[in-house]
Amino acid sequence: MASRALACSSSSSSFPTSDVAVFAADFSASTRCKKDYSAGVGSHFDSYVTQFGAGKVIALRWDSRVHLFWPT
Repeated sequence: MASRALACSSSSSSFPTSDVAVFAADFSASTRCKKDYSAGVGSHFDSYVTQFGAGKVIALRWDSRVHLFWPT
């Protein structure tokens, strides 16, 4: 599975919290056609939201470019 999460800390005041989890998922051509890949990514993402809380997960998705989803 190409999805990964990295728990990290930041002392920067630009972050709403000091502890965040970064979740990255690969939706490039190499993974897009793999059976059950999207469902697996969704399941992993849900578990990170449950573990870290929705306000502490930063999600990165890439296909032809990287997309950043920051919790509001």
